[in-house]
Amino acid sequence: MIHHYSILCSLFLLCISSTFSQVTFWTEDFNNGCTSLCFANSYSGTNGAWTETLTGSNGAFANAWYVSCAENGTQPGNCGTGCMGNATLHVGNVAGSPAGFCPTGDCGAAYDASIASVVTAKRIESPIIDCSGHFNIQIQYNFIASGSAGSDFYSILYSPDGGTNWSSLGTGAVSNCCCNILDCFLSGCCEPSTTTCGSFRQGNWSQATISLPASADQNPNVKLAFNWENNGDNIGTDPSVAIDDLELAGDVFLPIELVSFTARQVGMSNILNWEVAAETEYDHFEMERSGNGSAWESIGKVDPVNDLVYFEFVDSSPLPGISYYRLREVEVDESFEYSEIVSVTRKKLEQIISIFPNPASQLVSIRKEGPPGSFSINVYNLSGGLVKDKAIVSGNQADLRIDDISPGLYLIEVSYGEIQFIEKLIIKH
Repeated sequence: MIHHYSILCSLFLLCISSTFSQVTFWTEDFNNGCTSLCFANSYSGTNGAWTETLTGSNGAFANAWYVSCAENGTQPGNCGTGCMGNATLHVGNVAGSPAGFCPTGDCGAAYDASIASVVTAKRIESPIIDCSGHFNIQIQYNFIASGSAGSDFYSILYSPDGGTNWSSLGTGAVSNCCCNILDCFLSGCCEPSTTTCGSFRQGNWSQATISLPASADQNPNVKLAFNWENNGDNIGTDPSVAIDDLELAGDVFLPIELVSFTARQVGMSNILNWEVAAETEYDHFEMERSGNGSAWESIGKVDPVNDLVYFEFVDSSPLPGISYYRLREVEVDESFEYSEIVSVTRKKLEQIISIFPNPASQLVSIRKEGPPGSFSINVYNLSGGLVKDKAIVSGNQADLRIDDISPGLYLIEVSYGEIQFIEKLIIKH
């Protein structure tokens, strides 16, 4: 219930500022379960179908927009890989294209730049995005990309009227590439070190954030698009472009009684915090959770405690990936109001457990996020033989001496409860 008071707020701007909150309200992860050769213009995500428009000349073997895990999505700072189950939106060559490096087509974000028949100009467009109730909107996405304006490149476009008119938000950002195995053994530049992109190198995933024009504010008819162009002059640099984990976030008005509402990941749990104004009258709060932002379930109840205005709720069994949350404020007469929606996208395992330095010579450190707990460390050679092990009773960080292990490439395994994390470890003396 929203209460009305006869006292005017003389500090108007201060009052208004306390009723804003930035939340993520639209997401697309492109996970369609396809391993290769799924054209983007047939992709229909949780928000609707994506469509393709030709924006210029396209040769008989023009490159294509795909949605598949042939180019696997991963978190910023990690090197590109082949399919590991996380599909992305990306540009790749088509079957039979002249360069012949990928006869089937769609070998990830690798395109054909060879001759005129591969000239490409294609725009892949999102479904309509409802931005009602949001303002100061930003888009954020993870990507790998190379190229430069005027030759082979991608750009980001925006439509305020459902795709009738389009304006450019600029040429897309480019990323570095990871050093490959040859770099590692010849020059000492090893993953995750980066260099300029070139043939046979994987992209180093990065993140971009772009503000939308004011015409997107509270607009129910917004569309976004990515446009790819290449000119077929036999000069090209992979990766073309791959996009993953696209999000829109904007400010929203909070209910007058709710000053703030936030969500974050802490270890294996999601923590929800909120603050209410001192005058708020209510019977209790209910915490509701959703995996898609539309189907909701109640996961707990919070009763009032004296004059408490700060509250915390722990979701100890969060959903994998993204969880959406909202508060249901219930009055004594059983009427109720909903808060705005907040979300938590849980970090990947490689962000919870980190191993450094790598390569290492004498000592390697293992750090784990979250509450202290027992974990174990094992080092194996490439034949699967156990080289070294260590068990940690409790803590968040451990050091492992490796100066007694011969130089070479090994696998280091960190086990924490039911979680097992394995990474390549290069030992140099």
